[in-house]
Amino acid sequence: MSVKRWNKDRRYLDSSRGARFDKDNDLAFSAFLMRKRAGIMRLPQYGGSAFLKARGKRVARKLIKSYLKRLRVAKGEKRHVLKNVNALLYKIAPDPLRDALCPNFIVNWRPMQQRLKNQSVHKLSLENFSFAKDPEGTLHQLRALGEACAIFPDLRVNFSDTDCDDVTPYIVLAHLSRSLPPIISGGQITQEVSDVVDAVGMQRALRIGTIRRKSRDKGNSVSAFPLFDRTPPGAFGDKDHLLRPQVKEYVSDRFCDTLNAWLRAHTIELTPEAEGAFTGAIGEALDNAERHGSLSSEKAEGDWSIAAFSKISHSGDSKLIRCSVGIVSIGATISESLNSAASEVKERIDKYVKQHTPLLSRGPTAECLRTVMALQDGITRVGKATEGRRGGVGFMELVDIFAELGKNGRDDLQSMLTILSGKACIRITRPFEKGTLSEEQMRQLWFNDENVMSHPPKGSHVQSLEIGFPGVILSACFTIDPTYLREHLDT
Repeated sequence: MSVKRWNKDRRYLDSSRGARFDKDNDLAFSAFLMRKRAGIMRLPQYGGSAFLKARGKRVARKLIKSYLKRLRVAKGEKRHVLKNVNALLYKIAPDPLRDALCPNFIVNWRPMQQRLKNQSVHKLSLENFSFAKDPEGTLHQLRALGEACAIFPDLRVNFSDTDCDDVTPYIVLAHLSRSLPPIISGGQITQEVSDVVDAVGMQRALRIGTIRRKSRDKGNSVSAFPLFDRTPPGAFGDKDHLLRPQVKEYVSDRFCDTLNAWLRAHTIELTPEAEGAFTGAIGEALDNAERHGSLSSEKAEGDWSIAAFSKISHSGDSKLIRCSVGIVSIGATISESLNSAASEVKERIDKYVKQHTPLLSRGPTAECLRTVMALQDGITRVGKATEGRRGGVGFMELVDIFAELGKNGRDDLQSMLTILSGKACIRITRPFEKGTLSEEQMRQLWFNDENVMSHPPKGSHVQSLEIGFPGVILSACFTIDPTYLREHLDT
């Protein structure tokens, strides 16, 4: 296993240099360095273009290093200056993701002045970090990281997975990092995780600085669809957003081009029909995040983030394309978004929930059952779509397309579509990987052997978790076998 070290921006730290003061002077010195940097960045010659700003940062870095060199410490002594002086600028503000995942963050918060009394380094390892493998354990690790940032002065995070198969937890971690103080100063990272982070372009979003590569490390073998974030239009006073092409259309088209590029490398390609279905499914998922991601008003729009990667693995003489697609939306949960559905839809949902709630034993089961109902064709929050019998097909489109892509004729490489929303966790995999048409020509997936609404879903596929996610997570992990596709699909 190849393990490397990653370090947060090293402008302010060097383990052999620094100043040893009492605690109050340490804090003052940290603030002094921060003010020096801010003053340089405000100079006219370093404003305007990104090139000039980068030059200003280099000048500030050089100046701060010179201050640290003048204030050496004796060998064996410890300094008490904050390693990232920007932590002094951090102010606690409400954040829906952090407050949901880390309910004790504000309660346990310790000011930076108090943390300087404790110079111990807290280490945290993220292992089995995958919603496909362990959704509940992954949420607990995110909680542990967030709550550690409320207490410790220095945090080292180790990315320990030797097989990185799911990009979605890293998207959530990138969102969570925005609301945490910048006290994470480095750690260890495996080659597999490093390749995914580099390829997807999440190094900056995860606040990971330079990764030290060893000479024997091979180049990045991961192909990726880079991280795309969408902020609701008008959030920054943008009044002309409706006059421009919609981001979701651009992203869905580019995503399909990326998938085709992965397949063309193995002399296969999506048919025009399959390409249209895949583009439509991704676009529908992003559209759902925009339309249902916020409950503040009917006109409010939600945000979303999407990323994906593929990597080659070998099984005997054949090559396999292992893929991961992650879509994250923070805001309303699926269950909450159904509160504004038409009365006809609400009656169907309430009937289903009342019928099966006594049969399930763990957690807030009503939320799980409402989420299962939201997957079915014809269930939509939009009243006009209910009247016209034309809405509520987005989830099943997504389920169908990933089920088709994940067909590889192997029992050991099943596709897994995981949906997390609130405390509801839906795991769509064999034998319930695809819906079936009802008499009304509506696709239904009830997660029981008979696939009927009157029977409860199986607990192995519909679970209630201890930690709730404030929004929607879609994590698709599947393996494409090019040889199988050539033999069984019309490409």
